[in-house]
Amino acid sequence: MSSSDVVNKESGKRKTNEVNQPPAKVGANDDVVVVVGGQEFQECSHHLRYCSSYFNGAFRSGMKETQTMRFEFPDGDPESWKLTMSLLSPLSKQTITSSNIEKVLPWFDELCVSVGLKRCEDFVLGQITPADKLHDEYGLGDMNKAFHSAMKWLPLALQYNLQNVKRRCFEVLRKSWEAKHRWYLIDGPTFDTLKELLESHDEHKQDLWDLLAVVLPNTIADKKEQDFLLSSGILRMLFVSELQRQKTLLILNNCAGSRPMWKVASQLKNHGVTGLENW
Repeated sequence: MSSSDVVNKESGKRKTNEVNQPPAKVGANDDVVVVVGGQEFQECSHHLRYCSSYFNGAFRSGMKETQTMRFEFPDGDPESWKLTMSLLSPLSKQTITSSNIEKVLPWFDELCVSVGLKRCEDFVLGQITPADKLHDEYGLGDMNKAFHSAMKWLPLALQYNLQNVKRRCFEVLRKSWEAKHRWYLIDGPTFDTLKELLESHDEHKQDLWDLLAVVLPNTIADKKEQDFLLSSGILRMLFVSELQRQKTLLILNNCAGSRPMWKVASQLKNHGVTGLENW
């Protein structure tokens, strides 16, 4: 973003704009050129100020772009800009969806559009079952859906600091991992996602380690040990080993001598546990 050294983006982030009245008619006074990825868009400065704390701060501070009435975002995607502005139009019928949220959320975040961020957050919350609705009697299919929905949205929530979504994701994941079905929910890709988040989000490391500690108790003691386990690759080995051990116990307990051992071995293999085929 140009002139990021002039306007402190973080200081205006997600605060209510001081331009309290929306423009009477967006498009009636398109007095600003916004260049996105080389493509020019005519926009109304009052509408931009009303929607965006970034633009409001830019005009209040008198940065050079407000003198030329031209803002440039050379790395931006023109199509996602058009979609973003369409969503912010007072008469828009556009809605946030699973297919467009990752296109507009970066703009809402970069330009500090609090109403857009709130709409994205509300949409995602609607995709995740609240933790207080999860219980041991919940069917495996429903629990699996809730678990993987939380895993799907957690990276986005951490990246864009969607507080309510983060809270719900962690609550659902923790509740899922404490349920009797948990060893049917957890898999290698789950660990890989958590590992990527651990490596890229220092401010949420403890929350992520607390999740792993549910399935690896007495393994993760202190920060020094955490860093070693993460960097050495041992953590994944421990995770997969414990995952296979618990799945083996679950299936053996469920069978309880009612099936031939080769059928048990076949079922275990379907869950990633191998080496038992010749029993």
